[in-house]
Amino acid sequence: MQINRKYILLVMAALCICACGLSVYYVLEPPYNATVRDEDLSADEHYFDFTTDDSSNTNVLVFKGTMVYYKIYNNSSKLSTQVTSIKSANDEYSEDGYNKLVSYNYKPMTLDTGSLISDQGYDANVTIRLITEGYGDSIYTKGIKVGTNDSWGYAYRSNGDEFTSVTETLMEGLDEGDDNSGNYDIYKSDEDDDDSSSDGWYIAAFAVSYGMAADFSDTYYSELAYLGYLYLKYDDYIED
Repeated sequence: MQINRKYILLVMAALCICACGLSVYYVLEPPYNATVRDEDLSADEHYFDFTTDDSSNTNVLVFKGTMVYYKIYNNSSKLSTQVTSIKSANDEYSEDGYNKLVSYNYKPMTLDTGSLISDQGYDANVTIRLITEGYGDSIYTKGIKVGTNDSWGYAYRSNGDEFTSVTETLMEGLDEGDDNSGNYDIYKSDEDDDDSSSDGWYIAAFAVSYGMAADFSDTYYSELAYLGYLYLKYDDYIED
């Protein structure tokens, strides 16, 4: 039987790469099935939702789960500009989108269980409602649902505060930009700007799969899944 010389060379090259200990680069599949939200929504639609891709990622490396990054804006134009820039950098099997996201001061939501929706072992549908709102018999309660678990807990800002802590008084007291101590997750523009809001705030969000190398030496992030943005009015808050 004649052995293909080219095949032998390819096998030898592969063995050499493994033997030489060159770095292995892992890739993760991103969350999917996100309903991209926008500001023109009623209270019953004021939530983020997506599906994790745990089934594809479980055997890739030490897969940890899914994280949700967000940023609060009082200015729709600034939100649009930064989201467009992040999406432009968000290439398949690349961390460029994640790196751009972090450069714009997007922060991970904190949950009762940390900042991670842990690996469920199956693709789980996730729903995140940030505040309790509604009227009369139609009250929609804040909280997180993951797969078959309807009481995963609550989502908080990166500083641990409730999202209802974003009040008109808080926003008025901030300096312009996103460098206010304790409120780095908020971008505030000049209140006289035509695209600035005085009766509420916007929140944009992305979901990302997260994992680590087997020796825990490196962390890895997937392509981002854009979840859209919500517009939440101060007057709509219902205290629990």
